Amino acid sequence: MKNSPTSLQKSFVNAMLLGMATSTGMVLNSAPARGADLSFTGNLANPNAVALFAFTADGISNVTIQSYSWGGGNNAAGTKIAAGGFDLNMTLFDAAGNWYDERDDIGLGNLDFQFSEVFPAGTYQVAISAFGNNSAGFGTIATHFSGTGDFDNRTAAYAFDILNASTNSTAVPEPASFIGTALAGFAVVGIKRKLTSVRDQNLFDR
Repeated sequence: MKNSPTSLQKSFVNAMLLGMATSTGMVLNSAPARGADLSFTGNLANPNAVALFAFTADGISNVTIQSYSWGGGNNAAGTKIAAGGFDLNMTLFDAAGNWYDERDDIGLGNLDFQFSEVFPAGTYQVAISAFGNNSAGFGTIATHFSGTGDFDNRTAAYAFDILNASTNSTAVPEPASFIGTALAGFAVVGIKRKLTSVRDQNLFDR
């Protein structure tokens, strides 16, 4: 039996929808031979803000999501991204807002993220947050974020691409940035851990 949302969770979602989005420069490129490439740039309002973006997968194409704001680089729209942005966490949720997967650092010294996968057909939400504003790999959008983010003396800028998404995708982000709150008393450990998906872990357990 599924639990009904609590009043606190409902209030959290309402606050999310009233947040101020700061995203700029969304660009949608498409080519007949592949899916759509979406480029997003913007600034989080504060270390505990979370920006949401939607894309659609066709169940066939390999979709790649990668950021540039920590180390800089050129995005799919041809824009040169300056280095110096905060340490980004990328969390994926399905259309219902349930946790699907997440990624943090590419590796030691590179705190951008990169993730590639053939997603089951459907719509997904990409959440961008600062390191610290995250929890263990489970939950929903309303319960996932801990509200203890930190820009670590870097800028509030983010930049990332969603490559080879379905051509049904849109370059318009979800309507808000919102403040993450510890709804379920999540604690953030002092040592940074690289999070892996439950599905990836299952592969190691076989």
